[in-house]
Amino acid sequence: MSAPKRVSLRKYLSELDAEALREEIERIVERFPEVKKFYLADLSGDTSKLLGSAKTQLDKAFRDKNGNWRCPKASKLNEIVRDFEKVSVFREDVLELLLYRIRLSVDFTLLSEEYRYMSFPAFENSMLVALGRLCKLAKDYQALDKYLPQLEEMQLQLEGYSLPREFAETIRKATEPEQ
Repeated sequence: MSAPKRVSLRKYLSELDAEALREEIERIVERFPEVKKFYLADLSGDTSKLLGSAKTQLDKAFRDKNGNWRCPKASKLNEIVRDFEKVSVFREDVLELLLYRIRLSVDFTLLSEEYRYMSFPAFENSMLVALGRLCKLAKDYQALDKYLPQLEEMQLQLEGYSLPREFAETIRKATEPEQ
């Protein structure tokens, strides 16, 4: 017996009448929670709850139950950002979340007792990768001017730590005109 022939999604959807198309969309929304969150945010136009929830998850990743700083796993931070990107309606929200992630990383570096006595190369690399990603996305969306002052302020705060040179280099690379 041969395998059934696959029909393209576009062709399949174009063959459905309005009622069948509505049922198909409802089925997809119920089946995939990310699709449901996306449509709820898109239709309401208010993404502040989704962004706030993602920021809260980042806060929890950086702090223990007692509110003390802890070094989060990069995979956890990346997962939070990636999950948010799946349901995010607006590009600016993704940029805001990446900036918040970097802000928390800088705060951890400056305020954590743990960081003063130990080096975290994987954490530092993760922060620099997130910074590079933020700069690239902001440049692609012509929004780099909005974020640059905040990033430069963070860079100044990191003076005296091992990161300012790499932080500055990442920003410089992102702001260079393409050749």
